[in-house]
Amino acid sequence: MTDRGLLAIKPICFSDIMNIGCSGSDSMSVEYYTSKIIVQNVLYVAYHEPSTIEQIANKMDVPQSIIHEIIKFLENHSFVDEVSHKKYLTKMMIHDLPLEIIEERNRIFTKYSDVICQEYCNKCIQQIKTNILQSFDIIEKFYIPDNDTNFFLWTLLSLAFYMKFDMPELDTRIGKHFTKRKDGSEYISVATVDKNPHLYNNANNMNFNTNEKNFKNIGVINVKLRSNSIYPSFWQYNSFHDNRSFNGISSYPVLCRDLYMYLNNKLTQFKDYEMKIQKLYEHSFIDNLSIDLNIQYTKPFVNLILSSLSKEEIADMLPPIPSSFINLNEKLSTEIYNLCHPYYPKQMKDTCYDFYAKQITDSNFIFSVFDMMIKYDILKPLTNLQKKTVNMILFSDVLGVVPTK
Repeated sequence: MTDRGLLAIKPICFSDIMNIGCSGSDSMSVEYYTSKIIVQNVLYVAYHEPSTIEQIANKMDVPQSIIHEIIKFLENHSFVDEVSHKKYLTKMMIHDLPLEIIEERNRIFTKYSDVICQEYCNKCIQQIKTNILQSFDIIEKFYIPDNDTNFFLWTLLSLAFYMKFDMPELDTRIGKHFTKRKDGSEYISVATVDKNPHLYNNANNMNFNTNEKNFKNIGVINVKLRSNSIYPSFWQYNSFHDNRSFNGISSYPVLCRDLYMYLNNKLTQFKDYEMKIQKLYEHSFIDNLSIDLNIQYTKPFVNLILSSLSKEEIADMLPPIPSSFINLNEKLSTEIYNLCHPYYPKQMKDTCYDFYAKQITDSNFIFSVFDMMIKYDILKPLTNLQKKTVNMILFSDVLGVVPTK
């Protein structure tokens, strides 16, 4: 844990954050509540032991009136609880592992990643090629930017990890720790303290009115954009392999809806048409530059995968995990839990035990698997343009715009 006495001159910040559970129909993205550095530091101080507003303010060298405002905001949205008279405790899981523990964890991940690559990834790629890429009836239901097979494999392998590696019987364990919130959502938030000091060695950011967006939202996003139709909807997996700026979950439904309207030649009916086109360009949903960077198109092309199939229909074409992976997950999870659990406060011990029960789907482990696939030349590295939209699928009954050279 960072010396909390230094928070006034060297505040911590979160490098990534995710929710495990279900969002309500009116719920805000978690960054709405936690993106500000000062809020992250309040959560951090109150995470390790119950703290009064005065204690938090003293450790952060911030006026008590500001801390009071933040605490009431967080309490109202179920991110802190008053556990005793005027003492507050954070209700989220914060990873704050020493660097040497992270390095050992990564060594363990690498060991098991090798098994995943050899026993599943190769088979999955072969099945994608056989069932999809080499089937005319199926491949015509996809749009792939520049027909780049590598980009397609990256995205479908991510979907395979999400859909095929699921172990529902283990989900019930972490579900015991979900918090019901007044917006109808029910989840636990999990954040990681950034270990790169240049990102948070700046006490001037300790301002409740700032809008820092300094962390990455990791994990899966599923959004249905129209209640009366399966189209359009989208699936997205965020990881450290992509380089898209995450400006809030709420921006992606708008972008995908606008892209769908663009595909249907209906975007021009909006008064702010030019602004919508500009946003699609900014997020590289459309572009004029070929992925191989050698061809300039005169007409914009769509830079993410489209499919008229549902994610469930695509997943049915992918292989199930071997039964041996259940034992593999148990061994992996036990090793990681034994390594990491001493670095969590006592109120998080049960949550920690259940959180580490399914490490085979952990985002850091999947990151390690993709690194292993690059090492073995199973996959090629992504271009900068591809990193903007990799591991995203827009489900649409209208497929991509064919570019003109």
